[in-house]
Amino acid sequence: MNQTNRRATSPTSRLLSAPAIAILAAGLALPTAASPALAQYTQSSSRKVVVNPKRETLVRLSKPMTINLEQQRLEDVIQFVADFSGANLDALWLDDNNSSGMDPDLEVTIKIQDGTVLELLERLLDKSADDAGFPESFTWQLTSSGAFEMGPKERLNRRKTTVMYDIHDLIIEIPDYDEAPEFDLQSVLQAGTGGGGGQSPFSGQTTDRERTDKQDLADEIILLVTTLIEPDEWVANGGDGASVTHYQEHLIVRAPDYIHRQLNGYSFWPRNLTRAGYTDGRRRVDVLPDPAARQGP
Repeated sequence: MNQTNRRATSPTSRLLSAPAIAILAAGLALPTAASPALAQYTQSSSRKVVVNPKRETLVRLSKPMTINLEQQRLEDVIQFVADFSGANLDALWLDDNNSSGMDPDLEVTIKIQDGTVLELLERLLDKSADDAGFPESFTWQLTSSGAFEMGPKERLNRRKTTVMYDIHDLIIEIPDYDEAPEFDLQSVLQAGTGGGGGQSPFSGQTTDRERTDKQDLADEIILLVTTLIEPDEWVANGGDGASVTHYQEHLIVRAPDYIHRQLNGYSFWPRNLTRAGYTDGRRRVDVLPDPAARQGP
């Protein structure tokens, strides 16, 4: 159930005030069928185009935004962002049934200049994590229906999928003959004039060096994955978020979406809009906004 669609009924609940939120007029219109970013997902008179709900969500979250928030209630801000972007936002709130989550009553102060909706949501997640005392435990992921789910990793871990990653190119070793054979030209000439033959002019030819077993190479890759990508979440490291095994030149990974994103990005999102890097020795994959969505209708 999408908790962001409910309005708070407590006396302390308040809607975002006009002075507190300043949105520039440019780029406020929600991308429509005329927008280049969404055109490929709309229905034309001649054919129907299959909609990818995950990509559509990221396109909506690429919408440009300039905003100034001053001590606004977090739940109200999330509701405002959902209305503004048109994206399905599912915040995992702290409540009587969950001891970990985003505090709906947390007051946030944020200023975004020429940013995007996704940038604002990631900033809100950082503030929520800092408030909870766990600066690295909050993140976001996309559900199969395209909802943008955000909150503590321990709750995001409940939604897992299994993906097979082909690592054939990573565990194959090219033969390495480190000593080239010698070519005896004189023996070739003598064989040609004397009528003899049959002896190879090559000498000193060596065989391929001993290569590492494929299973050992796969184990090394698994060690790198579980060390660099969300190391605290892997079962092998004592976590409960993800597991990985090797089978016939594939890694079989059962994990939530945010871990799959760190492994391989999103196949439906352009590679030039996916940036991988390392922070504090850990791999990080960021999804960049679609420039087409910034152009508006």
